[in-house]
Amino acid sequence: MTIPGGYKNVRLKHYDYHTGWFFVTNQTDLGRNYFTGNLYKLVKDELIKLVEKTEGVGLDYFQIMPNHIHIILEFDQTEIPLSEFWRRFKAVTTLRAKRKSPEVITCLSLLWAVCRAVKTTPCQLICVWP
Repeated sequence: MTIPGGYKNVRLKHYDYHTGWFFVTNQTDLGRNYFTGNLYKLVKDELIKLVEKTEGVGLDYFQIMPNHIHIILEFDQTEIPLSEFWRRFKAVTTLRAKRKSPEVITCLSLLWAVCRAVKTTPCQLICVWP
C-alpha cells in the first residue's frame, strides 16, 4: 500500500499493535533542527503526559535529538494501537508547537513522517522517518 506522498506502508497487516515493546524513531520534516530550547521541553513534556494518560502504555526510554526522537514504549493490552497513540502524540505536539513558535514552525504538520514496521524477536521495531 502506498501512502500519499509516495511512501510505502510497511506495517504488518494482521499484527496486533495493542501489546508489545516498540522502538519508535521519528525524524522532523527535512531533518530540520526543531527540537531545541522550548520545543525540546514541549516534546518531552507532552510525551510524558500522553503516556501517563493512556492506560496500558509505559515509557521505557526516550532520547530527543534536535531533528529526531527515539522512544521505547511498552504496550500492555491497550485500548488503542501504537498508530493511534503516535497520531495523538504528533497532533498535540504539532498544535502546541505552532502556538509557541509560529514563526519557526511554518510547516510542522509535515514534521512527522511515515511509519515502518519490522517484526523481530523478542520485540517489535517500529521506525518512523521520511
